[in-house]
Amino acid sequence: SDNPNDPDYIRTTGMGWFPGYTINLETGERMNMMFGEDSYLVADNGRDMLFNPTKNEFDGLGRVVFGGKHYVYIVGNKVVEWEQFDLRFDFPAYDAGKSLADVIGFDTISVIQDIYRTIAYASSMYVGMPLSNPDEEWLSNDVTVKIRIGKPYARFNSVTLDATQEWDSTLIAGSDNDFYPMYEFSTEDIATTMYNGDKADNDLDLIGVVPNPYYAYSSYERNALDNRVKIINLPEKCRVSIYTVNGILVRSFTKDDPITSLDWDLKNSAGIPVAGGVYLVHVKDEATGAERIVKWFGSLRVEDFNRF
Repeated sequence: SDNPNDPDYIRTTGMGWFPGYTINLETGERMNMMFGEDSYLVADNGRDMLFNPTKNEFDGLGRVVFGGKHYVYIVGNKVVEWEQFDLRFDFPAYDAGKSLADVIGFDTISVIQDIYRTIAYASSMYVGMPLSNPDEEWLSNDVTVKIRIGKPYARFNSVTLDATQEWDSTLIAGSDNDFYPMYEFSTEDIATTMYNGDKADNDLDLIGVVPNPYYAYSSYERNALDNRVKIINLPEKCRVSIYTVNGILVRSFTKDDPITSLDWDLKNSAGIPVAGGVYLVHVKDEATGAERIVKWFGSLRVEDFNRF
């Protein structure tokens, strides 16, 4: 039959129903699949030509059943050659399993046919035997299984190397990069720009005070009498002013160096420790005139002169 929904599509025997499909992540092409089942395990759906494994690993007598032994084979699009017997088999891209069925479903048995069957199974990129989820009804939802397999760096081809090939009435030309990996990307969004005002304004959003809040200690402090926080992600040229919430200037700094942070020892301009509370840190970028205000809270500890 030419109708994919007919039971005798491709072949009248040997074909089953698999509720899914496989995509090769390296090439984007759909791949052929096979599955098997153990027809002896009728109680575990092993004789219905459907991919419907059960959850059972063992039967009531402790014998291995593995859900009906529904083996899954994912077959790659590649050429397999057996030089010893001068045999060659081209496994194409997805063709609803026709090529595999023609090889595996021989009506007679011979040495050559057995070799072809061996080649067919050897072309599998992945083999597995999944079981159903005991907590879910079979096919009650969609599921995606991602299989990652490490491969060495090498030339890759889905058609014959260094040649032009016709498949499914479509002419497939050779690779643009001689079948070596080839990628395309753009650095337009991440390219370095100079004197970008919008970028400079946005970078001010990264300015902060750490730690914030400050609870009587920071990892920047050097000894028991040291109180210290850092104002970070500052532009190269800027002015930093620290105010109380009612607008009184507590401390100011002028920065003109490539270092992106400065230390505040939690003292005012007269060298007196500030009181605990909320402070406003105002930063003005001298290059662009842009400004940023950060709210900071600190709870200072009582100085202990006995800890030396």
